[in-house]
Amino acid sequence: MSDHLHDRRIIETCLLLLNEKRLIWYRGINLDGVKALADALKFCKYLKHLSIRENDINDEGGKELADALCVNTTLTVLDLSQNRIAVEGGRAFANALCKNTTLISLYLDFNKVAGSLTDALYVNKTLLELNIESIGMTRNDIRELADALSSNSTLKSLDLSVNQLDSKAEDALGEALLTNTGLVFPRLNFSLMGSRK
Repeated sequence: MSDHLHDRRIIETCLLLLNEKRLIWYRGINLDGVKALADALKFCKYLKHLSIRENDINDEGGKELADALCVNTTLTVLDLSQNRIAVEGGRAFANALCKNTTLISLYLDFNKVAGSLTDALYVNKTLLELNIESIGMTRNDIRELADALSSNSTLKSLDLSVNQLDSKAEDALGEALLTNTGLVFPRLNFSLMGSRK
């Protein structure tokens, strides 16, 4: 076995162990750490679930991870909740979701990605669960999301809690749920009625 292949197996084994014990939560992982994780994801063959929630991952780190998702063929669950990923990072994940065919659950709660993931829902046919609670979606973002949901019958669970809603956004979501044959667990808890556009 080549040294390079041996090194990759060691890295993947370490990542599996760290993830299993949740030792990469709350660690303040910096950009170098995220780049290392993203590089590992590009060749990992056994890692199915990865939770790196509550770190300091920003847009640049989000882009690194999204790029890795474009080529990763084994990861099914990615939890990036409570990081600092914003719209640019969200767009990178939308692009990755258009290419990735194995991810079934994505958690981006409490990041500020707003409506940046919406376009991916027109294309992606494998994502079953999307948690985007408190991501700064405006009522216009939610109306656009409702339009995307009308043509996506794959998504089964969607958490939109604590985002901006108004009666038009509620109506748009209601219509989408009438035509969407797949979504069975929509969550809108504590969504805010407000005047944001």
